[in-house]
Amino acid sequence: MHSRLRPQMRRMSVSADIPFSTSDLLSHPDRRLIDHIDGVYDRLRSKVDEKDTIVRIVAFCHDIAKASPAFQRYIRKLPIRSPQEKQHSPLSALIAFYCTGIAGLSDEERYLVYSIVKNHHGYFSDLIADSLVTLPKKILADQWRHIHPPFIEEVSERIGIDLSGFSLDAVLDELEGFVAAYAFEGISSEWLYFRMQTLMSALVASDREDVVLHEKKSPTIEISSSAIDDYVAGLKREGRLAPLRDLFYDDARKISIDGPGIYSLSAPTGIGKTLANLRIAAGVREKRDDRPLIVYALPFINIIEQTYDTADAIFGDAVSAYHHLASIVVGEEEDEQEASLAYETWDSAIVVTTFVSLLEGIITNSRVPYFHRLCNAIIILDEVQSIPYRHWGVVRYTLEHLVALGATIIFSTATLPAIVPSVKAIGSVAEVIRPQLNRTRLHRMPEMDLQEFAIFVREQAELQDSLLVICNTVREAETVFMAVEDLHPVYLSSRVLPAHRRERVKMIKEGKCRLCIATQVVEAGVDISLNRVIRDIGPFDSIIQAAGRCNRHYESETACEVFVVPVRDKQLFSTRIYGETLTHATVTLLPDQCSEIEYHEFLQAYFAAVMQNADTESREMISAITQVEWNRIADFGLIEKRGRDYPFLVLSDKKAEMLFEEAVKKSEPPKQDEDRFAWNAQRRKALRNLAPYSLSLRIFGDPDYLPPMIIGRYVVKREDLERYYRPDLGLHLSTQSEEGVQW
Repeated sequence: MHSRLRPQMRRMSVSADIPFSTSDLLSHPDRRLIDHIDGVYDRLRSKVDEKDTIVRIVAFCHDIAKASPAFQRYIRKLPIRSPQEKQHSPLSALIAFYCTGIAGLSDEERYLVYSIVKNHHGYFSDLIADSLVTLPKKILADQWRHIHPPFIEEVSERIGIDLSGFSLDAVLDELEGFVAAYAFEGISSEWLYFRMQTLMSALVASDREDVVLHEKKSPTIEISSSAIDDYVAGLKREGRLAPLRDLFYDDARKISIDGPGIYSLSAPTGIGKTLANLRIAAGVREKRDDRPLIVYALPFINIIEQTYDTADAIFGDAVSAYHHLASIVVGEEEDEQEASLAYETWDSAIVVTTFVSLLEGIITNSRVPYFHRLCNAIIILDEVQSIPYRHWGVVRYTLEHLVALGATIIFSTATLPAIVPSVKAIGSVAEVIRPQLNRTRLHRMPEMDLQEFAIFVREQAELQDSLLVICNTVREAETVFMAVEDLHPVYLSSRVLPAHRRERVKMIKEGKCRLCIATQVVEAGVDISLNRVIRDIGPFDSIIQAAGRCNRHYESETACEVFVVPVRDKQLFSTRIYGETLTHATVTLLPDQCSEIEYHEFLQAYFAAVMQNADTESREMISAITQVEWNRIADFGLIEKRGRDYPFLVLSDKKAEMLFEEAVKKSEPPKQDEDRFAWNAQRRKALRNLAPYSLSLRIFGDPDYLPPMIIGRYVVKREDLERYYRPDLGLHLSTQSEEGVQW
């Protein structure tokens, strides 16, 4: 084993034309280059099951060009002639490519190593684009010529390859020929995509960990399934559902999953799947020596908060939330850089996240510092029916490959779709529970226009103690809300700030709201219960989810009504949001009436109809993955990419103003002598503290006016609230499109 050289740092005069000794070379302001690449290698080899030759080349070459005098001047904040001179990835990648040839790696492995080293600060690119060397040959030659020979010798020793034979001209010629031949043959590989993403993820995580932690290791975080048992034992179980919830949880405690695979836990809404999912996953983790990550993924941010609160009440600091509005929590013995690192790399026992964060982190051309942790993770996909049907094929494909790498996948829903035909059912009491439930009954209503629908809502609201109305678009929901405004309804949609949504959900749960007008944000997993539900027609599984907000806790022994109404203006609102396929399948299969005990049978018929049209778009994406066509992979999005996403920040109260001022201050460029990594961690924490006052809206058409852009968001200040944000309806913008903002 090679010796590790870690002499004390010393101050030195720096000259552009004098090479640095190995002991003077820095990778970062407070880290020696030789120590950094040693540290990255140690961490990288512990994270991936990959050939040691490949791990060595990637780890020891990824920053090798930082040894150039220009970069060393830059890292010490001394002047350089051109910003190009400090770039290190192009030369580092060429040196790595040279090593792959000497090591006799396959063409696939040579491409893997070269692309990862070249792009470890950027994005994966297609093969031909990747081969374009972005620095002038003269700069590359100068960088190589002025790297101190003893440092080259030390790196050669660590890799086991003599780098003194590296010739820039020869390697550039070889790369050109390699790309021409490889591109001509075309890439077709079952596993290359997953291998590249895993190794890149592990490199990025190892790189960041070494910068922040140096030799410090992250401790293994322990959780106990008995903590969930104790939590459940302390709950007040009341009402008709209490015995069934106890039966379901007790059954979950007995479930044993012995190996990787795709499993399903299906049960009616409101029966306690969240606690059962956590109990099953914790039990699996306890039996594994590697203590894998538990990922709890859900479709919407508002139910993430609900699930996170439950998990946090049980496991405390072992749980973190990851989504675009999540705050970074700093522990008592943790600084902000460490907290930011743990957040980005999913270094936690349990991560609660969105389907978007999880699935767009699996299918992407970006660097994802947590991808490698998914390869042996326990992944719960709760309310899995919310995954758009057009992506079922590619989701199935990627999840099956993660399982082959060691992952355990648990689908959890009341309406299990046929995403994976061979899924293994777990739990033995769902079929015992279903016949005992008679909480709701669906009624199919005749088609109505928007005015008729609003009149129908008013008639029902005046008859009921509590009523929930679920619309398909913001415009539809707002129109109905204003038509019954004198009845003092509560409004919920993606236009309402998270802080305000949370308050309103609490009001509903406490029985302080008798009428709620909402979009689909309330459908999946939101723990509210009203006496009657009216749902604009949509996918059948969405209708069943809407029914799950009615008589949810079996408060009424008599089945409560769920009215399904096809609402149209020029066309059905459902078609506008969900498309013809899902709407037609629902219209065709939905009976005039059916009770809760019949829902499961109709759902199976619905998913069978949908499956016939589910795979066209997925086949194209699977092709892109197997051919490693990064530009096509970059187009993947769980949510259809029509319109444009606009980030808003609404300063609705004094706390929001204070947090905003802090974020603006932390976003100022770092001072010359300030640690950029510490600055970035503080900036990101300040921005994420704004989450309760942040909205991200997809807008179709061009807004007629927007508030000013500050710190990357359109900021609505207190004095502009009347113009942009209504306390009842939330953000309101005028657009040139009739579709406006989707829910």
